[in-house]
Amino acid sequence: MTAGAGVRTALTALLAALALAFAALAHWQWQRLLWKEALLARVARIDTEAPIAPPPPAEWPTLRLADVEYRPVQLAGRFDAAREQRVLASTELGRGRWVMVPLLTREGFWVWVNRGFVDEAHRDPASRPAPSDAELQRPGLLRFSEKPWLPGLADASRDIARLSAAAGLPADRVAPYFVDARPAAGASAQETWPRAGLTVLRFSNRHLGYALTWAGLALAALAGAALVWRQGRRPGPQG
Repeated sequence: MTAGAGVRTALTALLAALALAFAALAHWQWQRLLWKEALLARVARIDTEAPIAPPPPAEWPTLRLADVEYRPVQLAGRFDAAREQRVLASTELGRGRWVMVPLLTREGFWVWVNRGFVDEAHRDPASRPAPSDAELQRPGLLRFSEKPWLPGLADASRDIARLSAAAGLPADRVAPYFVDARPAAGASAQETWPRAGLTVLRFSNRHLGYALTWAGLALAALAGAALVWRQGRRPGPQG
């Protein structure tokens, strides 16, 4: 094999590998597109969908995010305000904390409830109303436990395992999800602390454009590989 032939072979292999990598990225973005469209459809049904009961322990091992996240949930039980935990938050109201309070359901398992956002002036529980039965009359939104993006950001994630350990709750009796409280009706809800109803429900959806971009790059790389391979197959000039 001549040096030129070796270079062409290496270039063809590189372009083919890039085509496969770009195709894989296109497929991944397509899967993300299907997931995002299902999420947007689910969020659009929030105000018309009948609330479900909180999934019990028997369903936790097979609970799928795609099936239940952002579903309205009707809770019943009692809050344990003494075990309140606060999680760093950044919202449209500024920086502050999410107020997370465990609720013992009538069935005997625990569900963490995000009562809402408080600024630093209302961080102390004594500066705001304690959780009440009135909050349970409004269905909340089911959310899955969060994991910190970085080890040093544990205080900024609503990680059920971490919250439960800090509150001294039995890990096997705590739901793997939490519930975001919804706001009360009326103007007074805008002056209430914690401030419920700040769940992000608007999501961008650019996955189709990303998928087409990666697919186009895959086709271009594949065409380049084919062109280099064909040039290497052409007979050289006759002496």
